[in-house]
Amino acid sequence: MKRALEVYEEMQKNHIKPDVFTYSTLLKGMKRPECLDSKNECSLDKVFDLVREIKERQLIKMDEIIYNCVIDACFRFGDYQKAVTLYKDMLSANVRPSSVTYGIMIKGYG
Repeated sequence: MKRALEVYEEMQKNHIKPDVFTYSTLLKGMKRPECLDSKNECSLDKVFDLVREIKERQLIKMDEIIYNCVIDACFRFGDYQKAVTLYKDMLSANVRPSSVTYGIMIKGYG
């Protein structure tokens, strides 16, 4: 994950615009078990820092894939309230949940 974040920073320095695939990959990496154990590159705060950056800089449109990654990260980091808040944010942004979204929610509470 450390190297992935370094590549992301290099992309920014070289004015390479990350796409939804780049962001979803970073977000998925931040919630992997080995990353959760390290705590160096991964924390729920860092996940939300990345989401805040996406929103503030309007880098990409927050879509169902990005929301699903972040909701899943909330559950993996044990913050159920943030997962629900994010789900509500998803609905208010007119992003339709999918069966994947509902699966994440069910698994998170399971």
